[in-house]
Amino acid sequence: MKQLLLLALGVAFTATSALAQTENGAFAATGRGASTPFTTDYHALGINPANLSLPSRFENKSVTFGLFEGTLSTYSEFFTKDEVRKLIVQDEFEVLDQQQRYDYANSFAGQTTRVDIDLITSGVSVNMGNAGTIAFSTRERVDFSATLGPQLSELLFLGYASSYFPELILNNGDTIANTGNLSADTLVLIDRGIVDVNNAMKFSEIVDGTSAGFSWIREFNLGYGKQILSTDDIALHVGVGGKLLLGNAWMQVDVDGSDVDVFSALSPVFGIDYDEIEGDNPSAFAADAPDLKPVGLGWGVDIGATLVWREKLHINAAVNDIGRMKWDGNLYELNDQLFTEFTDDGAETANVIEEIINFSSPESAFEWTGSSSRTTKLSTIARVGAGLRVHPKLDLAADAILPVTETVVSYDQPIISLGGDFRPLDFIQLSAGMITGNDEPAKIPVGLTFIVGKGTWEFGFASRDMITWFTEDNPTASLSWGFLRFRV
Repeated sequence: MKQLLLLALGVAFTATSALAQTENGAFAATGRGASTPFTTDYHALGINPANLSLPSRFENKSVTFGLFEGTLSTYSEFFTKDEVRKLIVQDEFEVLDQQQRYDYANSFAGQTTRVDIDLITSGVSVNMGNAGTIAFSTRERVDFSATLGPQLSELLFLGYASSYFPELILNNGDTIANTGNLSADTLVLIDRGIVDVNNAMKFSEIVDGTSAGFSWIREFNLGYGKQILSTDDIALHVGVGGKLLLGNAWMQVDVDGSDVDVFSALSPVFGIDYDEIEGDNPSAFAADAPDLKPVGLGWGVDIGATLVWREKLHINAAVNDIGRMKWDGNLYELNDQLFTEFTDDGAETANVIEEIINFSSPESAFEWTGSSSRTTKLSTIARVGAGLRVHPKLDLAADAILPVTETVVSYDQPIISLGGDFRPLDFIQLSAGMITGNDEPAKIPVGLTFIVGKGTWEFGFASRDMITWFTEDNPTASLSWGFLRFRV
């Protein structure tokens, strides 16, 4: 159950590898790459609300609505294509032997794994003519990102066999030296690893160089767009969106030298056992709390503007996710004590999401103390874009996404996208593009959309990277889909 929820209704896992999802689950924009210029109706929520009031390509269609659309995307600098596939479908991972654990411990440090899941559970937009366009959508947003420091990577995979522990206590009470090449027969006899307090590190020192985060937020987004200027050559559209955010999960491990920020807030659905410490926590939930009781509440704002010249050239600018989250349920912060012993034998598999959360739980390595509330900023981004309607059958677009605020699940560097849509027939749209930036390899997104009944029904699917189909390393695994999108 925990794995399925972590990966958004169990459909996939992934680390934005795919360069973070720049289209917010809008399947028709995924294959184009550049989503800012031409994305319209409720798909524009969270991207550029000014595009809400852009005229539809389809005559006499003033209402657009859809259900259960989404984009799932994964990228890893460490895993192979087959391992990423297992993460996506949550296929069973093989149990690691000790040599594999050593290999992973040495190789995983410093390698980034990211996951982005964006599900539009419902969306609707209504064009009211001169009065503008109003739109509403509900979304599930799941993000995971992890880059582990060397000491934490070793402890995660090796457990008490890590070189951090010079001595090991066996089940019979005897103490032996940790030689680093223990036999399998000896490993099964170990009860715990220990280190003298004079040589022990604090938790903050152990996780130094680590940046890991996990969030799951349910979003209710209401937006409005209107054309405020119109001449023979120019039309100016502006828009704004407001979001109510319910937080189901937030876990943050961010340590750089003396700068330490480690805390978590997880809904009861994750099944974390807080029994030993929840009595001292003012934010602890009761034992009978609903599984999906939110642990955080927040708000967000999007603003945007679109300038259209002669109905062909679109120039756009937008700022997304201006806002904050307050976490005040099941909130625990790191108790930065000396780490002197450990009873865990290390990661059983390479499913890093599950292993990191298990490692961070109260019954494992970290020691937590209850807290009343914490406030975090949203991952604010700025967008600029331009699009050209070359022909009624061909649109070309480009955009750039720039990080404004820094969080553990935000982009580190700008993302640049180029792409286009081609409609060789009235009922088929082919999309392709290129995405680069964020210190990740370039991606080639592709998409196929079918348009039925002059726009009445639209469905299709896309991938955020075609290159992955032909390579094994640095893979991106992604799927974007929509089958219930209609216009009337």
